[in-house]
Amino acid sequence: FLSKHGDTNTKGTLFCDTCQEKVKVTNILKRVIFLSYNWGFNNSTQKIAKLLCERIFLQTEMPYWLDVDGGMSFGDELGAEMREGVADCEIVLLMISDAFCNSGNCLCEFLHTVKNAKYIIPVLVPDKGATRTGPSGWTGAYEAGDEGWWKHAQEIFDLGNTDFGLADHPMAHSFKEIQWSYLEDFTPI
Repeated sequence: FLSKHGDTNTKGTLFCDTCQEKVKVTNILKRVIFLSYNWGFNNSTQKIAKLLCERIFLQTEMPYWLDVDGGMSFGDELGAEMREGVADCEIVLLMISDAFCNSGNCLCEFLHTVKNAKYIIPVLVPDKGATRTGPSGWTGAYEAGDEGWWKHAQEIFDLGNTDFGLADHPMAHSFKEIQWSYLEDFTPI
């Protein structure tokens, strides 16, 4: 019932010949994995995220939510899409860097992850250089079995740093409620 004509389909949508409307693929096929990350220095983390998504999909055929390459369509509102993506997924792949811990959009995703009690796979990202909100990688110490690894996120989170722009973010009032301790139940890779 979906059109095979490429000129009627756009990124993230397919034209339904039966109902004569464009249908969002995400309304048909729910995405099991949500990737949350700060883009990083020169998009270094985004490049890792895209490769990771490709590998996950090729190995498992599980659909995923990523803010680029089909995760969002033209005109979509980031906040609403992100909330829906987190609410609908089963697993959040949290690509944690120091920059992540002070990025308004990343903090919103983390807040929704905690609020929706999602299972997290923390990925500690290698540092590739400075970003506006801090190093593009995880600079905290970590050794296998370290149950307090997440405390680094709590220590570097800086709501008052005006360079990060967190106080001006529309969700700034919620950032005071960040529960970094939610991460203690998960082991990073």
